[in-house]
Amino acid sequence: MAAETAGLLTLLALAAVVALYVVLSGSSPDRRVEAVVTHTAGLDEGSPVRVAGVDVGRVGDVRQAPGDETVVVLELDEDAPRVRRDATLKIRPRLVLEGGFFADLRPGSPAAAELRDGDRLPRSQTAVAVQLDEVLSALTKDPRAALGDLLRGWGGALTADPTAADDRDAAPRARGQAAADSLNDALADAPAALRSSAVAAQALRGRRPGDATRLVAGLERVAAGLGQDRFALASMVQGLEGTAAALAAERMALRAAVRELPGTLAQTDRALTRVRAVLPDVRALARETLPGLRAVPAASPDLRALSRQVRRLSAPAELGRLAADLRPVAGGLASLARTATGLLGAAGRISRCATGVLLPTGRKRLDDGALSTGVENYKELFYALVGFTGEGQNFDGNGTYVRFQPGGGPHTVAVRPGAAGGEAQFAHTSLPPLGTRPAYPGRMPRVDASRRCATQPVPDLSAPAGPADGGGRR
Repeated sequence: MAAETAGLLTLLALAAVVALYVVLSGSSPDRRVEAVVTHTAGLDEGSPVRVAGVDVGRVGDVRQAPGDETVVVLELDEDAPRVRRDATLKIRPRLVLEGGFFADLRPGSPAAAELRDGDRLPRSQTAVAVQLDEVLSALTKDPRAALGDLLRGWGGALTADPTAADDRDAAPRARGQAAADSLNDALADAPAALRSSAVAAQALRGRRPGDATRLVAGLERVAAGLGQDRFALASMVQGLEGTAAALAAERMALRAAVRELPGTLAQTDRALTRVRAVLPDVRALARETLPGLRAVPAASPDLRALSRQVRRLSAPAELGRLAADLRPVAGGLASLARTATGLLGAAGRISRCATGVLLPTGRKRLDDGALSTGVENYKELFYALVGFTGEGQNFDGNGTYVRFQPGGGPHTVAVRPGAAGGEAQFAHTSLPPLGTRPAYPGRMPRVDASRRCATQPVPDLSAPAGPADGGGRR
């Protein structure tokens, strides 16, 4: 029983110590910062102080300052961020279930100096959120009445049934149907637009942690810069108003341009798809180029030495003297180039004639019956030259000539005189002649010198055989 009593007393002592620590820690904030505001808008003592939605302290006191200003004392916790000289404060309404207001504190940039305990934020760095009643109070009687009429008309349009007069008026129904069709078309295109919006939102998040933070900080600096020059901002707004008026004046052309946007976007999408397909090759090229670029600094001394050598080589004492010696030759080479144009043209025509007519003619095979060799005729020419060389060997000291020994026989063959005249010649053969090849056509073939050789057809060497008597001169 004594042991249980001792344990219970120990637990009570520990609970008292914890409660005392909580009370002391809660009643003694780590540091205080004051802020000057135009009015508190319902902010009172005990309201939370938040940084990015997280409670970091509470409002310790709200007191009236000289003039029409109010001083709000912020009691910050120990783990609250350090408040800088460029910090801002805005009084905002809390959620509906929370009720009241809270102090939204932005601690400022790390580059600014830190506020000491008890320092004060000036009025230029504080603001109060605009309430709906303030917006309505800013409107005069006529705008408020017009706003009421608008809301009542909108509600009646959504809930009331059309009257007979509305049914008789076809124009409003047509306009309503056109608006409904446009809305349906917009909803049909919504999936693709939402996908593109998702891609844009993902891109806005950035590729590295902190990109969005840096973007917001940059926009804040831009907004602060715009706020410093109110006259320039007003001039920009007036310029935008003029631009809007000009667009309204050209609304028909603008409508036509908007109708062309889907096709333009489709073309842009296809172009970006092609660009996306090329990007891997570009990245690979960049990776391959990096080693060479890294080697450029190391090669710079060698490049400078090479440039010095090139300058010395280009000096008048080196290449300059050679250029002076080659100058007379250059004129002759130019004349040769001008005169070689005709020679090269003739050589081109000869090569086309050889490849298109002469060589195909030499590759033809001649059909001579039992005496046919079966090879191309240019080879038969080479065979004949070899035969003539063998026939004309010098073996008796009388020189190289070919000897033909005609044989005798009972058949007499007459060779009539040619066109140049002369006497007929006769010979005897042991066998009767079979005919002549090629048959004599009775006239010499006509030569057309006006046509180029390359345009002539390949000759047909398969000449027909003629009768034994030749049918004329042979």
